Amino acid sequence: MKVFYVLLLSSFFATYAYSQTNFRNTHWGMSEAEVKGAETAELLNRSQEGLLYKTKVADFDAVAFYSFFGDKLAIAGYFFDEKHLYNNDHIDDYQTIKSYVTEKYGHPISDNVSWKDDLYKNDVTEWGFAISIGHLMYTSRWKSDDIEISLTLKGDNFEISHMLMYANKDLTRSKLKEERKIDLDNFFLPWQHLPIQFKLTILDRYQTKET
Repeated sequence: MKVFYVLLLSSFFATYAYSQTNFRNTHWGMSEAEVKGAETAELLNRSQEGLLYKTKVADFDAVAFYSFFGDKLAIAGYFFDEKHLYNNDHIDDYQTIKSYVTEKYGHPISDNVSWKDDLYKNDVTEWGFAISIGHLMYTSRWKSDDIEISLTLKGDNFEISHMLMYANKDLTRSKLKEERKIDLDNFFLPWQHLPIQFKLTILDRYQTKET
């Protein structure tokens, strides 16, 4: 079963390595209407910030998200929505996804394990719990010619968020330069620039969907 799972995930990332599309069945710069026409998964949420779709990445439950600047697709990615009895299993998920992104894009330009509070640092069995209360965060980042990629595992208030995000360089730089949010010379699109509605929707855990 483990071998089958690894082959599934490897095949998933290989599909994108050789596809003419940029993310799933879409291209950067597509309009919202064009993305909706190309996406075949179940639509979970539509807001002014973009679109959320229920999907799977190999055996991982996930939500695909799309964000638009000026009705042009600029940011996309996945929230992984796996439920685990043991919080440390989220770290294993993160490492699995990281290994396959690395296989496609090479070694990350940054790969950090950051402790905000080191209360549980010496007890590796509690690292998952440390993530859930905001003490620990994992982040990895990659760059290619046209995209910037971030993989994040973080948490707060006993909730864990695992996200893989792709940002088109030209569209995001143009938008952020227009809004004067950051120093473009040192630009890398981090978690905080993701539209707030996406974060709120995921943290809500789709309560209306499950009832």
